[in-house]
Amino acid sequence: MVDIDNQDWTNGYSENLGDALTIAKQTVAFLTADWHLAANSDLRAFFSGRKGFNVEIRPASLGIRGPVWQQLELSSQKLDEIIAHLRKQNGVTTGESNVVSQHLTQVDSIYGNRRFGCRLKHPYTRLHDSVNKWISKDGSEIARMRLEVSADQLMTETAPSIVFRADHAVYRNRSRSAGRIMSRAVPEPLGYS
Repeated sequence: MVDIDNQDWTNGYSENLGDALTIAKQTVAFLTADWHLAANSDLRAFFSGRKGFNVEIRPASLGIRGPVWQQLELSSQKLDEIIAHLRKQNGVTTGESNVVSQHLTQVDSIYGNRRFGCRLKHPYTRLHDSVNKWISKDGSEIARMRLEVSADQLMTETAPSIVFRADHAVYRNRSRSAGRIMSRAVPEPLGYS
């Protein structure tokens, strides 16, 4: 998995989803053009709901098989290759090794440190269609849906349009939940299915 985030804590907190989206597009372009992966079957992309995008790659499409420890090691090597490509493409020569753009977008090293043995740095994953909630600078609660984005959508949509869909999906999900709660409180008429 390629976990792409843009967050800056320098003067408070800010994020640049436009740059994170650019890096996600570059990642998909690299995977499909250079590694010859099929956009619709070998990988999928998600908007995390807050500060970035995830590009998931089917391990078998890269020839990654074997015991879990070996899959983690090979996945870590492939991630390093992706990071090196993005840094070169964007002319990044200084800063932290996982920074891949001039706007400080980074690829999280989710496989830990190979020196001490690869392992998943975050031994959990956020489920599809889950809600990402946080408190904004002004103290208000913000909630956005973790949203699957097709390769075509990723390559053609803008960050604001993806955020709009994620915001709308949370609203739609809340409405469905309220409807389910209401429907449980009202008995269904006989013969209703």
